[in-house]
Amino acid sequence: SCSLFCQPLIDISLLRQLPLPPMSFLSKDQHDPDGVCPETRRLEAVLGDARGLVFDCDGTLLDTMPLYFESWSRACEEVGLTFPLERFYSYAGRTVHGIFQTLIDEQLPSDTKITASHCEDRKRSHHADIEAEGRFAGPIDVVVDIAFRYHGKLPMAVASSGWRDHVISGLERVGILHLFDAVVTACDEEVKNPKPAPDIFLVAAERIGIKPCNCVGFEDANLGMDALNHAGYLYACDVRLLHMYPRNVEERLSRQNSLQANVVATDAGGDNESNGDNKNPSDGPRARYKPGSNTATAITLVTLSLALLIAGSTSALTLHAGSASQSTRRNWIFSSSVASGALLLDVAKPPEAAADVESLPSELRQYTALAPLGPPTTTGAKVTGLSLSEIATRLSRALVAGTNGRGGYFVTGDLPAELFRDDCTFVDPTNSVSSLSRYRNALRILFDPDQSSVKLVEPLVVNETERTITGRVRSWGILQLPWKPRVASYETSIVYSVDQNGLVQSQVQEWSVSASNALQETFTPGFLSAPFSHLPRPHDEPADVTELFDIINGHRQDSYPQETRFKVSELIERIVQKRYPWEQDELPGKWALVYLQPGPDGGGIDRRIPFPEFWFNNNYQVFTSESVTNIGELLGRLLEVRVGGSLKEVDDTSLSTPKRFQANINKGELCLGGSEDAACIPLPISGEGLFDGLYVGQRLRIGQNLNGGGARVVQVKIG
Repeated sequence: SCSLFCQPLIDISLLRQLPLPPMSFLSKDQHDPDGVCPETRRLEAVLGDARGLVFDCDGTLLDTMPLYFESWSRACEEVGLTFPLERFYSYAGRTVHGIFQTLIDEQLPSDTKITASHCEDRKRSHHADIEAEGRFAGPIDVVVDIAFRYHGKLPMAVASSGWRDHVISGLERVGILHLFDAVVTACDEEVKNPKPAPDIFLVAAERIGIKPCNCVGFEDANLGMDALNHAGYLYACDVRLLHMYPRNVEERLSRQNSLQANVVATDAGGDNESNGDNKNPSDGPRARYKPGSNTATAITLVTLSLALLIAGSTSALTLHAGSASQSTRRNWIFSSSVASGALLLDVAKPPEAAADVESLPSELRQYTALAPLGPPTTTGAKVTGLSLSEIATRLSRALVAGTNGRGGYFVTGDLPAELFRDDCTFVDPTNSVSSLSRYRNALRILFDPDQSSVKLVEPLVVNETERTITGRVRSWGILQLPWKPRVASYETSIVYSVDQNGLVQSQVQEWSVSASNALQETFTPGFLSAPFSHLPRPHDEPADVTELFDIINGHRQDSYPQETRFKVSELIERIVQKRYPWEQDELPGKWALVYLQPGPDGGGIDRRIPFPEFWFNNNYQVFTSESVTNIGELLGRLLEVRVGGSLKEVDDTSLSTPKRFQANINKGELCLGGSEDAACIPLPISGEGLFDGLYVGQRLRIGQNLNGGGARVVQVKIG
């Protein structure tokens, strides 16, 4: 069965009925007579008999070793220990605590006050400092390609001696956590003995329900190879023998320096890449295009945005007052103008000028020339001759992790340039550009990659006849504009067209959000954005709850297209029907309303006084163990109504759902400002409220109002 971290979005059992893919996707070695590296040949011979795959993490899936060696070196230097590079690699697979204890026993006096636990804490601290500098481990492609290819074909697990939080965050950061049905670490209770003992690999096989003798394991360390053999696995693959595996720090540095020199040579006069100070491919802040200065970029983006708004508004003002679509257009004009601080008037013009508002942004694509994208340039060598399946595998990884593991290329600009033609055409509802270098530059100045994310909604699908690759991703984040607008979660349908040489010649996107709503979000300052929960995913959160959270977080109740509403309603019903246990301790806190599912008779929120329906208003509930306060904004955070009273469970002995509550409302206030000590005027509001708690977790809650006609509310915790 799948672990709680990574439930798939599709039925894996159906995929596993399909034939296993061939091993032709693995890298070839020019030194082998047949062009295939010997380890690949051995692996190919056994994978047909495998029923499960188990991967080590550090040095196998993730290129963590250079950064780990740096944090090890810093920690050892602090306490007077030496740990040469050769020994560091020879100890791969051992626990951090065990390594420090060995070094202390060998190198420090017997009466030393320095402990392995202290050293371990210092190493963790130094590693956190490295990540704070913006340096993270990227994927090891030759191994990750295998995991992508066999996802859905065979159950897979990760078995690592690393710290559990580092393993989970590392896999998640490069977008591959969802590939695995289980993650086992040396700190798990079932793992009694570290590598080279077989415990961790035996537990991993048990977690995915496959006998060890039917599993293939992947390792980069001698201790790990010994552990696999002791566990009785069908085959132990030494990934160090696979062609293109990064063998040591020096080789990585040499390859990185060569890559940087190539980038400088091929992108001269266009893209500005790394400054050359990085120590390895995982090092350094993400490269961003800088046409002059951040201020100049911001000013140009503002100019571009205003040009889009003004041009769009000018076109919209020519619409006929009697047109059937006039209210939609007026709403777009009003929303965009209010958000940008302007006030536009609706006037009557000849009917022949009328056009669907959703086509307006397409007519404005010429204005993208204002953005600081630079002239078209070449982007380096291309990889040709790949099959569509191989291209899809690489694109899948780039969509969620980019080329350096820092995030999907829609928010980082780190797309695999070697797969795209330099004159590739990129089309979305608001832009069109026929230049890979200009498109990449546009991506780099659009989203703040540290506060934005992309997830793959479903696997990419290959159409050999039409030579296309299609798929869907979900994105959200913060735009790099002075007012920090937040883009709520939206889905993108992508169609890649591939030419006969195996290069992507066009990328066409369609969004689940309308272009007018996208423009509205662009002009909405961050402090007026919809509520957004920054809480991380709990390891035990059910997969359907995670999926619902990812869709609704950062939205307002009225900001969903109909297709998304169908999906959200389906997920709500699925969660409610499962009747998860009521986690009473998770209820206290501040919860923001992000979705409203009307009751059977169309009932909505039970309000004691009417609230203005301005698009920028939010609604909250603040729970304690004995009280509830309902907060409704009237003019954003400037003015709000607070209604509250005591709260009690109708049956305080039950922990099942639905969980019924009774609220005795005895206080109402009209408050100026959103702070707790805001000046308030009493309001004469009282009464009784009833609602059912249908689900509550660490960051998502589903409730049903019984006074308001049975409407269901979905909330995210923000405090």
